[in-house]
Parts: sequence; structure tokens; C-alpha cells
Amino acid sequence: MMPVNDTGLFGRATLYTPYQYKVKRQMDYSDKEKRKLVNRLSRLRGQVEAMRLALEQNTDCTALLQQATACRGALDGFIATVIEHHVRQHLVDPKQDAAERSKAAEELIHIVHAYLT
Repeated sequence: MMPVNDTGLFGRATLYTPYQYKVKRQMDYSDKEKRKLVNRLSRLRGQVEAMRLALEQNTDCTALLQQATACRGALDGFIATVIEHHVRQHLVDPKQDAAERSKAAEELIHIVHAYLT
């Protein structure tokens, strides 16, 4: 997972992408979609914090591994949702011109390769 720097320019979080160029495209999520993703990330943050505490308390390895796999599943679900949204908004939307769809496809290919390899 790539780090998020909470002290980015102008007080905004800076996302570090797994490829060489910065993505300039903005994702347009509905309020409901955004709320669901934020809730998922909040749960994931809680799971990671629980793992940290379990490690500090010398919890059983099995319990720690179960929590780690739950975190991985939660993050995989988040990633799948964002990829699905990207495909629907930038690749299959007929309002996007061919050059924009091609650029969006290349960005997605880079992300998927970085994630899977």
C-alpha cells in the first residue's frame, strides 16, 4: 500500500501513485458512494489499530493473522470498488472522447500492474 502524507501542500493529503506521473483526473462520487467508501476506510483504520494493539499486547499469532487477512480483504474490497467506479466513469461512459478513454485505460493498467505485481 502506498503511503498517504497527511501534511501535503495547502494542508491537503497527498496521494502517492505507484507510477511515475500524477493523476489529474478527479473521480466524481455521489454522496452515497463517497460515504460508503469513507465508512469502509474508517473500519479498515480500526482494524489496523486493533492489529497494532494486539501486537503490543503479544496477542496470539493466529488472532493477529486473522485480523491481518480481514484487513487485506477490506482493502481489496475498497480497491475493487474504486476500480469499478473508474471503469464505469472513464472507460465505458459514452460522454468521454476516445483519447480520454485511452488515457484512463492506460492509468488503470498501470495501477492494476502495480497492485498485482
